[in-house]
Amino acid sequence: MNGKYGKLIFAQTVDYPDGILKKHTFNFMNRQWIYGAPVGDWNVIYEDGTMEKIPVRFTDNVIPATNKFFLLALDSTGEIVDGDRRYNVSEWLNPHPEKIIREVKFDTSLAEKLKIQEMTLELKSLSGTEL
Repeated sequence: MNGKYGKLIFAQTVDYPDGILKKHTFNFMNRQWIYGAPVGDWNVIYEDGTMEKIPVRFTDNVIPATNKFFLLALDSTGEIVDGDRRYNVSEWLNPHPEKIIREVKFDTSLAEKLKIQEMTLELKSLSGTEL
């Protein structure tokens, strides 16, 4: 990315195998993770080596790609519909807009540790408001 950004906008969706809903019911997922089941984390890495983590949580800031049951994720600013796929649009305000963002990487280690890595994130677009 190599720039100073006041905010980042993510358009993302999640795919999962049919069996995951039987394995992890939504009631169970919501009780265990009140902010939604972990899909992963976006790591925003600054030029000085520091990092901010943006949690990606099922139903909080990402929704299923083809499921019409979910209207929007809770923490969203809108959605993009591309054919039969739906992408939740969420905004992250950079707490350090004075720092240069070197890169943004997706980390699934938490989901893998919790054994719910059946969910796969797809990022349609990432943009930002450059300062």
